[in-house]
Amino acid sequence: PHRYKKKFHAHSLAEQKELGGRPDECVIYEMLVYHLLDSDEELSKIHEECKNGTLLCGACKARTGELMKELFEDLHSKQEDAKEIAKTLF
Repeated sequence: PHRYKKKFHAHSLAEQKELGGRPDECVIYEMLVYHLLDSDEELSKIHEECKNGTLLCGACKARTGELMKELFEDLHSKQEDAKEIAKTLF
């Protein structure tokens, strides 16, 4: 077990603020781009704030989590509506 190393190592908040993030290598940013946000302006803002260290990973993950929650709640609602429609067809 000790021979395995983490692929990525977590930076302290100070390091993250100083060095900034790497949104082009981030799965969270990728989810925002492809699944959760439609606004190019908003994505650009997140990209820049991540790179310059003003948007930290924790805050970005929390926001992405909320967007995912909203997505699944909306999906569940549409699924329930579809069930009701299906009942009228049979």
